[in-house]
Amino acid sequence: MGISNQLGKCLVKLLFVLQQSLNQRHRDIFTASSVAVCILLLRCFGFMQSLEWTALDYLFQLRPQEPPEERITIVTIDEASLHQFGS
Repeated sequence: MGISNQLGKCLVKLLFVLQQSLNQRHRDIFTASSVAVCILLLRCFGFMQSLEWTALDYLFQLRPQEPPEERITIVTIDEASLHQFGS
């Protein structure tokens, strides 16, 4: 627990130094980059997959109901057609 506490303090000091040394424009770029990297890492490890599936399901539910397709083709392959065409 002591090592993690020291690591936390070092991270806080590092962030404080970065905050003091960067001007507003650089802070915005740093923040946007950090958020993008965090989201990409979460997505890479699959933590956002359930959220993506929920959003996709919701979007499918919002689509208007389409009429059923009347043109249907049924293709059958039997032994006689296999012998006729050779494979």
